[in-house]
Amino acid sequence: MNRVAKALGYLGIISFLGIVPIVNAASTCDYETQIKLRKEANSINVNYESGWHGTGEYESLEVPDEDGNTEYEIVNPGIKNYIYNITENLYVVVRNTKTDETKTFTFQNSDNGTVSWNTDATEIRNYEIKIYSNHEDCKDEEYNKISLITPKYNNHNAHSYCNNNQEYYCEEFIAQELNMTDDQVYQKAIEDEIKRNEENNKENKENEESFFHKYGIYLGIIATIILIGVLGTVILRQVKRSKTI
Repeated sequence: MNRVAKALGYLGIISFLGIVPIVNAASTCDYETQIKLRKEANSINVNYESGWHGTGEYESLEVPDEDGNTEYEIVNPGIKNYIYNITENLYVVVRNTKTDETKTFTFQNSDNGTVSWNTDATEIRNYEIKIYSNHEDCKDEEYNKISLITPKYNNHNAHSYCNNNQEYYCEEFIAQELNMTDDQVYQKAIEDEIKRNEENNKENKENEESFFHKYGIYLGIIATIILIGVLGTVILRQVKRSKTI
């Protein structure tokens, strides 16, 4: 019984620690302010959108399109990054872990707590995002840290061997390096296409066999009835001809 009580006690402590936000004893903010700041910091989240974005540059069309346009905007694959829920009590520092380049965002330069920035999609990027207090009583204290990994455009996606290919190495944007040469990707795509075709053919054959196994007896009966009908018609005609003669 004592062991059970101790176990439940430990679980209670763990549960308590899990729901009570961690506070910093060295902080210059009081307990209530720290709880408030940490709650706000934990509400900040990040995301990205990958796609094709306009460059602001245009090229002329040799023939106007169906809408009468004589030029079109050049688009390139790119990434739009977002940070949400920044408050007046916090600011965010974004660091590119490869280049060490940093960006700082505050509520004042946000759109109601949301900020964004654009990048090209030529490489996979890893961002370390630290959230600091902007509160006057404990300014610059760190309250949270999150990461954001953004993908790069996969050039293989545009090739014919990636048509209708859902494998990772053919996805339009990838967040992990393929670690394959162009020839290896091509060969893998061909091998997988052959494998898919074989599996589809096998599945079709199994479906056909299953159909005939399930409905073969009925098809046989129908065929027999048709055959009897045909034979009956032929015999009847022969009988009529005999009577006529």
